[in-house]
Amino acid sequence: MSAAVETFHLTRRFGSLLALEDLSFSVRRGEVFGLLGPNGAGKTVTVRILAGLMRPSDGGYALLGSLRPARDPAVRCRVAYISQTLDFPASMSVSDVLRFCASLYPAWDASLASSLLARFSLPPSRPARELSAGMKLRLAVVCALAQRPAVVLLDEPAGNLDPLARREFLSVLAEAMERDEPAVLFATHQLADLERMVDSFLVLREGRALFSASMEDVRSRCRRVEVFFPQAVPPSFSLSGALAASASGRVYHALVMPFVAEAVQRECASASARFDAFPVSLDEFFCSLLGREGGEA
Repeated sequence: MSAAVETFHLTRRFGSLLALEDLSFSVRRGEVFGLLGPNGAGKTVTVRILAGLMRPSDGGYALLGSLRPARDPAVRCRVAYISQTLDFPASMSVSDVLRFCASLYPAWDASLASSLLARFSLPPSRPARELSAGMKLRLAVVCALAQRPAVVLLDEPAGNLDPLARREFLSVLAEAMERDEPAVLFATHQLADLERMVDSFLVLREGRALFSASMEDVRSRCRRVEVFFPQAVPPSFSLSGALAASASGRVYHALVMPFVAEAVQRECASASARFDAFPVSLDEFFCSLLGREGGEA
């Protein structure tokens, strides 16, 4: 299946600041792609470029095969975007916002909009500006999904929601995946939430791609390994395939991918050490890869 979202050496500068450098990736229809990284890594810049709200300094991108999606009305009306900052015109009620969106999108599904409106308990006559942050997100979700998009761009959409509201949001998004099979680009720091549905991910650091993999690869081929020595960890000791490693006292810690038990066993035996290996969550993978230096994603 051809990619619905593609970037080609995408670069963005703000004066002397290089916010994004040489970023290339692709997302297929029906795939949830996670864009991860510490604050300031370039996630929001990437999503804003793809949403047509910012121009790249170099490189390019394509949505649904179009190399100029921001100038292509047939493509723009098939792309939904939800950002971490939500606001609506002060004069509009909830129903006004929906009527306005319906006029913009040829594939607008009024039945789906009504269903989501009732599910989210959104009062149609309420001024949109008076909604809480959580209710504004719900309204944005209705506007995004009722257009039956082929591409969904999400920039930290549920960062300020409580766990129950986040679960509701993810449930609705999962239903949209089953119904329309859009390509979903999900930039978020809620890694535990993302892990439930992500197919593949890319880790950004300081505007550059640090690592990319599928969740299936992480689940099947990656392990957190702890190696125990009789005395202090030898300075020269390392494990093959270690993406990140550290030592504390008599214990050597490593994120190993690909993990091959027999190979690790041989290396540990030659150093008179024993080891334990554990499955890795996306959150743990992310923190280990960045050495926990990045803080919140």
